[in-house]
Amino acid sequence: TTAFTDETYVVAAAQYPKDRYDEIVAFYKDWTSADDREWILSESSIEMSGKTIRGAQWISGASAILVNDCATLSGQFDAVCVGLNQSG
Repeated sequence: TTAFTDETYVVAAAQYPKDRYDEIVAFYKDWTSADDREWILSESSIEMSGKTIRGAQWISGASAILVNDCATLSGQFDAVCVGLNQSG
């Protein structure tokens, strides 16, 4: 988990066990649908080295929510990375 901010950006990132992907995506689908802002959702799925890598991103103005299968230090895609970005 990490976070930083400066005069232009606020960024937070966290990593979760891979089996929580669907739960996390469902959380952000519910959260963005209840938010007053209009969020645009884009989802993707690609095959890489025999593994399916999933991703979901929500964009609203200068805000972004990113949820992706990601690799840990082991080099295996065995985690879910969540990134939250706000600029301006």
